[in-house]
Amino acid sequence: MNTSTCYIWTEHHEMGVEEIRAVSHYKAYTADAVLDLLRFVAPKMMKPRDAHFSREIADNLDDPKYKHYKYWSNPLETRLPHALDMEIYSMYGVGIPTLVGKTRFNPSGIQTFIREYEHAAPANLLEGRGTQSGAHVDILGNFVLIEDII
Repeated sequence: MNTSTCYIWTEHHEMGVEEIRAVSHYKAYTADAVLDLLRFVAPKMMKPRDAHFSREIADNLDDPKYKHYKYWSNPLETRLPHALDMEIYSMYGVGIPTLVGKTRFNPSGIQTFIREYEHAAPANLLEGRGTQSGAHVDILGNFVLIEDII
């Protein structure tokens, strides 16, 4: 940081005309599109992220590469432990797929309990995100879900 001119250097200063045009041509972003865009615009920033995290789907969970810690945060590239006494509670809004029963990701067939919450939009602006919401993060304020957890 140059304190005499209050100038702060960021990686955005390395962006060329091509990178700026690529950003301006995108209208809607998906998660994959954002990551691809960031890899193009800020490759130095994304290199450490790609070295430590993965976001793919495993073809063969027996492949030794999946023992590396970068795959552990992705439930589609690691399997649940062989823990017969373990239970899974899946609580989600209606229409969201979840892991049910014995699959390659649940090799010991850990018992899974499922509870679905129907989404009801807030009645007015004073209700905020809604006390009966089943949508993404908003479900954390769903009164029925809170009661079930308690």
